[in-house]
Amino acid sequence: MNRTVTSLVFLIVFAFFGCKSNFEPGAPCKKSAFKKYSFVSFEDFENLETSSSFNSARFHCPKSAMSIKKGLFDRFGRWDEARYPEGERHPVLIWKNVSLTDNSEKYNVASFGAESASAYYTAVLVFDENWNDLLTEANPEREKLIEYFGNLLKKDNDLNRKFYKAYWKEVDLDYYNKYIKS
Repeated sequence: MNRTVTSLVFLIVFAFFGCKSNFEPGAPCKKSAFKKYSFVSFEDFENLETSSSFNSARFHCPKSAMSIKKGLFDRFGRWDEARYPEGERHPVLIWKNVSLTDNSEKYNVASFGAESASAYYTAVLVFDENWNDLLTEANPEREKLIEYFGNLLKKDNDLNRKFYKAYWKEVDLDYYNKYIKS
């Protein structure tokens, strides 16, 4: 009987602490949020090559850190450019001259993400055709752009796996051959 009580206490403690994620201080990811995202924050994205900074929108607690990359791939096809920040395994993927709205305006979009014990998000940077940052607080389009990417996350088709095949084939061929290829 004592062993049963000990096992039960262990299970309760594990369930309480083991399921609790601490991805963002003060705002842990909850299981229900993993289908969409739980909140958006705006952070600086430092470009070390040009010593410049841009605004990124981070969608916290998504299904995957690659969710926006996948959504963009599903809508616009293969990315135009992959840039690897120094020391990073995963690239920032860039789509150029894409239409995000019904008007004829073209946008340049970059996406990245993080999945670790301290951060779990999928992020986007949005520029106009002249590479001006469109996620500044002063930009009246900012809320519409955030709504666009929020909807992109909500409408993700889990059954469409083409992105992962293309992504892993380029980023890590060994991983692709071992887990994705078949």
